[in-house]
Amino acid sequence: MPEAIDAVFEKGAFKPLTEVAAREHGRYKIVFYPSEEFRFLMMAQESGSLDFLKEEVEEIYTLQDGEEV
Repeated sequence: MPEAIDAVFEKGAFKPLTEVAAREHGRYKIVFYPSEEFRFLMMAQESGSLDFLKEEVEEIYTLQDGEEV
């Protein structure tokens, strides 16, 4: 499950500011945002303003349009 942590970048490496549930030598994808931007994204998510992304959308294009759906 994805986990958001705070970290600091020092001497070419990210150092977690809290304990992290990670395996030694495990490989992970890291997506990072400056703290200010992350707070903005979390506020938008918590407010429900991104809920439209979860809605199912009717497919309006078909194979007859020339492109696969």
